[in-house]
Amino acid sequence: MERIVLNGGKYHITDNPGVSCRVEKGHVLVYILPLKEAAGESGFVHGRRMFLREAEEGEVLPSLCHDSELLGSWRLMYVALDHAELSVLKEGTSKEQIMSFAGRIGLRLFSAEDFEEELIERYNLQDIREEGYIYATEEEDKATLKQSAALIYNIFRKGRESGRDYVPVKNPLYNAAAILCRKEHIEIASFDRMREACGARFTLQDISRVSHFTAREVVLAGDWYQKDSGPVLAFISGNNTPVPCIPNGPRRYVYYDTETGESHKLTAVFAEKLDVKGYVFYRPFPPKKIGKLDLMKFGMQKVYISDIVRLLQLALLGTLVGLLVPYLNEQVYDRYIPLGDTAGLFAVGAVILSCSLGNITFSIVKNLAMFRSMNSMEYAVQNAAIDRLFNLPESFLREYDAASLGERVMGIATIYQVLADNITQTALTLLFSFMYLFRMFRYSKDMSVVALILLFVLALALLWLGVRQTKLEKEKRQQDILSNSLIFQLLSGIEKIRISASENRAILKYLGCFTRSQSINAKKERTTNIVGTVSGAASTAFSLIFYYMMIRKSIAMSLGEFSGFTAAFGSFSGAVFTLVQSFLMVNMVKPIYEHAKPILETLPESSEETGLPGDLSGEVEVSHVTFAYSEGESNVLNDVNIHVRPGEYVAVVGPSGCGKSTLLKLLLGFEKPDTGKIFYDNRDIDDMDKRELRKRFGVVLQDGGLISGSIYDNITITYPLVKKERVDEVIEEVGLKDDIAAMPMGIHTIVSEGAGTISGGQAQRILIARALVGKPKLIFLDEATSALDNVTQNMVVETLEKIKATKLVIAHRLSTVRRCDHIIVMDGGRIIEEGNYDSLMEKKGFFYDLAVRQMS
Repeated sequence: MERIVLNGGKYHITDNPGVSCRVEKGHVLVYILPLKEAAGESGFVHGRRMFLREAEEGEVLPSLCHDSELLGSWRLMYVALDHAELSVLKEGTSKEQIMSFAGRIGLRLFSAEDFEEELIERYNLQDIREEGYIYATEEEDKATLKQSAALIYNIFRKGRESGRDYVPVKNPLYNAAAILCRKEHIEIASFDRMREACGARFTLQDISRVSHFTAREVVLAGDWYQKDSGPVLAFISGNNTPVPCIPNGPRRYVYYDTETGESHKLTAVFAEKLDVKGYVFYRPFPPKKIGKLDLMKFGMQKVYISDIVRLLQLALLGTLVGLLVPYLNEQVYDRYIPLGDTAGLFAVGAVILSCSLGNITFSIVKNLAMFRSMNSMEYAVQNAAIDRLFNLPESFLREYDAASLGERVMGIATIYQVLADNITQTALTLLFSFMYLFRMFRYSKDMSVVALILLFVLALALLWLGVRQTKLEKEKRQQDILSNSLIFQLLSGIEKIRISASENRAILKYLGCFTRSQSINAKKERTTNIVGTVSGAASTAFSLIFYYMMIRKSIAMSLGEFSGFTAAFGSFSGAVFTLVQSFLMVNMVKPIYEHAKPILETLPESSEETGLPGDLSGEVEVSHVTFAYSEGESNVLNDVNIHVRPGEYVAVVGPSGCGKSTLLKLLLGFEKPDTGKIFYDNRDIDDMDKRELRKRFGVVLQDGGLISGSIYDNITITYPLVKKERVDEVIEEVGLKDDIAAMPMGIHTIVSEGAGTISGGQAQRILIARALVGKPKLIFLDEATSALDNVTQNMVVETLEKIKATKLVIAHRLSTVRRCDHIIVMDGGRIIEEGNYDSLMEKKGFFYDLAVRQMS
């Protein structure tokens, strides 16, 4: 028998289609390669080879000697790793051996005759992919080189700023969003993370969801680009090319080229090319505890440097004008009046009037700049506060009612407004008030010392009153939160109150809280009036003391100097009062901050960097889970162990209070076990991004509700881009088709929770349709069919049975679990029985007793 001996690196190319080879010794690498005619000479040269597999001893290798005008010439190449020996089989290769070899290299064939053509087709496809990869790499290298040059160029270019400091990717939408996020100090998920979470195609909503920030759709109408509307992602009409637009001052925008990162002024001509639909980005708080300084820093990033410079300039001008008035008063009394210089008096009067008007103008412009800055900062902080509230853990939200949370989160904007306003005023006052003090000491050291002592005593009195105000404000705020929470609860349960004819008792209960709040408010207002009276009386008393010192103490001051001193003292005392008032206002914020503190200091659910869940198979495991809602309470779940295989249909049943709904909350990541772990596809739920994990679930909770909107909006709220055909399909699956057809507006009929537009059963089916529309891999239903009649219930159960997904159903009506693969029976927080419906009925245990009671 003929043998082919190959030493390391040597190869053999098949040249006879009628023979095959068997590996007798060593290992052989098998390749396919094309033969091409050599340019300018006879013969052939080898083309680029493609690896097929590594053949081991005893394996039969077919021969490939394909020559045709259509496909060209092709051969197989055997390459020895170290030392290999092959025997030549003259009888050729059987069909079974060809099919076996094709299977080993992953080539699917219907018949052995297709082997050569299919193998050549695979090579060509692989070659195209490699060529495409090489081309993409070359293009990316060119783009990187271009971007690097642009970054260097922008360093030396005045008036233009680069929109990014990263290498762009082959996705214009991601590039545009990344530019906006960089400008707004928003952390955006990496492009690789986006592809891992959403695949090759993703939307702006996907980017914002994975990156944990908010993007809101807006209408870009009129001269929006001449107003500060925040960072806007616009799109060019027609081709939907994304255009990131960034405010570059209070009344102008610049837009960025996503390819080069260069900025250009957004003009009216370019604005007309943009679509009316755009998106505004909102920056969230960083995932950490937020203190007072963090609030200030967060908001200050929205302030324009030009506004800060303008504030400083106007404050300085106002101070200089204020210093000029005492000097002019001195000249009036010491020079112009004694000389009877009427013309000079008119001139000085005109200057004083001009200074006053100038000061008023400076104050208006300064206040406008401050208002714009405060409004921008408050806007950013309030949006971030709302975002933080919606991302807090379920365990936190459970501790407060809705009215209390609303009061607390809305108070954050008040905190920021007061802090930012008063700290700014204090900084400006401290910066320039010493000029007035210096002027006072130039007139008279003795009177200046007395003035400082008087101001110090007055400041202590006002501070004492202010502390009392703060205490009363704290009490009032606590009482207001109780009152608002109570009225919210009363209005929510108004039907029950009317049914029981308890209106008078409800009003009496509310009036008790309300009157206590008003009583505290009256005490606070009395304190406020005392502060105003003391401040007004102090001004008169100070003037009398200065006049007494001037007359009785024989202080060497002219009338003009005295007038200048009082004018300077008036400005300085005003600055001191501003400082005291700012301190009191900041102190008044303390109760509001204490109430908002839990929201700011509780870490959001996505505070830790976690991995993405990826594509789930549907496997669920609950391992030795024990849970109690709060420390010191009895356990709701005790050492629960559950394993659900992919695609399995599982029901959890048991009496009320046995822990079924609590188990579901743990599975959804709303609560965290005290002990034990929960796994999805053998991955700990704590190691996965819970928001992304829930995106892969279909869920109907026991207390789930509808949003105010159309039926279509309610079904597609979690999948806004789903096709209409899929919506129609799921509507039919849950038995809503006939109901919707009978409605005047069909699927666009407006519904809301408790409005009476639809029945409870229809609302429940809409919720089930919402859970199924995205074709989830895991479906969780908590009493999802309790309001359905038997016919509709059977239709929904049949639909669930057909769906290729893992289903976990919590049910009281045991008739809904007959078709389940596995039933888990719980009581007292423990699993007491398991099995299918028939086996549990045969046991005649706890489940049997439940079923008998329901059937009787």
